[in-house]
Amino acid sequence: MLKDGITEIIQRYDIDAGVIVKYGDQIMYQHQAEKIFPAFD
Repeated sequence: MLKDGITEIIQRYDIDAGVIVKYGDQIMYQHQAEKIFPAFD
């Protein structure tokens, strides 16, 4: 039950992340990407 809940949260996060990539503020997205991937150019 708990595992299913965690999976659902992860799936929702993945969807939200996709929306940010497609429709979000590109400058903000790139800024976040640089934090996660320092060599991301």
